[in-house]
Amino acid sequence: MYQNLYPYTPVYGYTSNLYNNYPNMQWSENEYRVNYTPYVSKTIVAPADVEGYFSKGTQIFIHGTYFDSTTGEQIVIVAYPVTNPNTGVCSVRVKEFHAAVLDGIQLPPES
Repeated sequence: MYQNLYPYTPVYGYTSNLYNNYPNMQWSENEYRVNYTPYVSKTIVAPADVEGYFSKGTQIFIHGTYFDSTTGEQIVIVAYPVTNPNTGVCSVRVKEFHAAVLDGIQLPPES
């Protein structure tokens, strides 16, 4: 019905299936798959498990982002829900995460 004005294969980051486009690609230490800056002040679904904090699929609120001046890594300030298993009371916590951690990439321990 409509003419395809851009018939070429999409470049990385311009498709809806972002994580499966390049399954064998090796990511450098400071290169992340998602830039979280456009999601500031929005609620998104967590793209990966963040061990000890929340699981994949949890609704999280992106409060803000900034880039670490020494490493150049993107830091994301996230508000996420926590339910007390004893009382069932739900509360909200805020914590800073590396963008790579939100993408499911395990960072090496700091020395």
